[in-house]
Amino acid sequence: MTYSIVARDAGTGEMGVATQSQAFAVGSSVPFALPGHGVIATQSMAEPMYGSVGLDLLQGGFTAQEVLTALSSVDPQPERRQVAVLGVNGDFAAYTGDQCVVAAGHLIGDTCVALANMAASPVVWESMVERYESSGGPCPSGCSTRSRRPRRPAATSGAGAPRRSW
Repeated sequence: MTYSIVARDAGTGEMGVATQSQAFAVGSSVPFALPGHGVIATQSMAEPMYGSVGLDLLQGGFTAQEVLTALSSVDPQPERRQVAVLGVNGDFAAYTGDQCVVAAGHLIGDTCVALANMAASPVVWESMVERYESSGGPCPSGCSTRSRRPRRPAATSGAGAPRRSW
């Protein structure tokens, strides 16, 4: 199971990306960020090109959707990917290919995108968006978006329990 979120605080413009997985060293292959330009999460059969080249494209002025369209057009297997892109202006794009690992999906909210795979149900990504977007107003001065994280992610309990396929 892997789940990720890209998010932006509408009040401050702060952006972030977070991921969790059963896969080791997921932090080196899923989350990508470039201050002042955007954040990207690429998972399922992750393709680092989406992160590195995607950030270059955001820096060059592409919108989130233009980044996703450009990268998927040169990817030999886009149907195996899950990707979320967030541009500095708050524009989102997301994609879940139809050949991702089982039980994969995403949800675009007003201020975030959540992705998950190997999940028991869509409740996982739906709960992630709901929890982030209901977590309260802008951060107090000097804090970061990390303080918006719930102590125990709702997406990991109850109906959102991971599906085991091994």
